[in-house]
Parts: sequence; C-alpha cells; structure tokens
Amino acid sequence: MIAGLLGQLDVDRFAVYAQDYGAPTQNGNGYTDGFVKAFWDGLFAYAENPTPENEASLREALTLELTRWQYLNGVADPSLVSPDS
Repeated sequence: MIAGLLGQLDVDRFAVYAQDYGAPTQNGNGYTDGFVKAFWDGLFAYAENPTPENEASLREALTLELTRWQYLNGVADPSLVSPDS
C-alpha cells in the first residue's frame, strides 16, 4: 500500500519512521477488544470530534506518567525495560 502511494506521488527517495501502539504498520488492530477503556475513550472522542474539551483528555493520555504506564504496567521487573523505549 505504501509503495503504491509513493509510486503515485512519484517519490523515489524517502525515509520511513513507523511508530504505533504494538502492531506493525500493515497489521494494526482492526478491533477494540481488550483496549483499556479509560485510556482510549478520550483518544477516540478527539478523533471523532476534535474540540478543545476533547483535546484536554487527549493531552492527559500523552503525559509522561501515562506513557510510562503503557511500558511498565504489568511488568514484573521494570529494570528490564529499555530506557530507550
């Protein structure tokens, strides 16, 4: 899909940086089962209706504290998680 788009745009030189939430670029979740409702509801609300009120809850999801939680929640030994992550 990406190669097709780049071909249509006549792009022959590029770099790709892919960041996602636990799924390869072409194999992301097509479902919401198992998503943590308290975390994702604000993100979905902003995507559906990008108001200042919805942006506030989106920004809460992007704090350092919640980002650390995403990486460390449920990890038996947090010292094994790379600080580069």
